[in-house]
Amino acid sequence: MVYSQQAQAHTSLALIKALVALGVLLAGYWSAWQWFLYRLAESPVEVFCLLGVLIFFGGLFFRGLILSKQIYAPPMLFLSSLFLVYGLLSIFQAPNIVTSGVAFSSLCLFFYCVSAGRMPPAGFWGVCLLAAPIVPSLQFVLGYPARMLSAIITIPMLQAQGFAVSREGVYLKWQSELLQFDAPCSGISMLWAALFFGSCVAYLLQLKWRRYLLFCFAACLACIIGNVVRACSLFYLQNGVLSDNKIPAFIDADTLHQAVGAVSFLAIISVLIAALLLMQTREGLMK
Repeated sequence: MVYSQQAQAHTSLALIKALVALGVLLAGYWSAWQWFLYRLAESPVEVFCLLGVLIFFGGLFFRGLILSKQIYAPPMLFLSSLFLVYGLLSIFQAPNIVTSGVAFSSLCLFFYCVSAGRMPPAGFWGVCLLAAPIVPSLQFVLGYPARMLSAIITIPMLQAQGFAVSREGVYLKWQSELLQFDAPCSGISMLWAALFFGSCVAYLLQLKWRRYLLFCFAACLACIIGNVVRACSLFYLQNGVLSDNKIPAFIDADTLHQAVGAVSFLAIISVLIAALLLMQTREGLMK
């Protein structure tokens, strides 16, 4: 009876600390929440993943509060460190996407720790950071270099097959036709999706940091290779290399790009998820 009362008192104290910490997080990161609401109003699709992740981790908190009635004290030292980082980034006028990413990660960390009673696995951080609407920013910063890299790698692959292909900027020139590496062909969206879904799987499998970082490296490499294979496939299809006739007139270029991109993405995701499951199996056998 005494033990039960002590446990109940401990849970009540942890709940009070959790509610106070939640209030501080909501108030301290207020400018970040305003920015997220602005992005939500401007483009709801961009924050779809963010809302899904927030609902998931928030659901863990309310499940523990309502169903199991088990709440743990939040990691105040770690949350304070993240708030300090947020303050320094704000002082040096870091982009909103960076400061808001710190705020969102702090809130998700709070929800996870008070419901699980431990620090999250490595995949948690990838899920939180990649859930933010970072794709437009990545396209702006890395889009052109990624397109250039894909074009540079694609040229020798096609030349090795006997095609007199040359590069003009981010264009492939063959005979009198040009194949452009446009923004969708940069592979940034493919890389983001591969890392996000892979991070979700890594979180569910509770992968450790070493294996998770290895997966991220493999995902980047796989997306580069997949993007080059996609470019080669589009070269064959759009220029009628595989047959005497080109693609039928009722299939426009956008549909063709999307179809080839979808096939490439599904192949990459399948390989990466298989690699994650293999990592988990090997880790289980080593225990």
